[in-house]
Amino acid sequence: MSLPLLDLYRTGGVLVGVNSLLYDVEACAEMLEPIAEAFDEGLLPAPMAVKEMPLEEGPAVYRAIDAGSRDKVVFVMN
Repeated sequence: MSLPLLDLYRTGGVLVGVNSLLYDVEACAEMLEPIAEAFDEGLLPAPMAVKEMPLEEGPAVYRAIDAGSRDKVVFVMN
């Protein structure tokens, strides 16, 4: 998979994730635990106006972003 990074940069997009191919499930969970705790304790604000979309909608969401959408999207795996 490739991403046109210049377009992502120009639209103010953000790509957040963990390359889970480098780590096992336990290591990923350990890395993410401090972040989860900070959210739970109110130390990190939740993102505003985030849409949850199924991962299958990824191509359509990207096309919308490519067309100028500034929606903040979190993909959810079912």
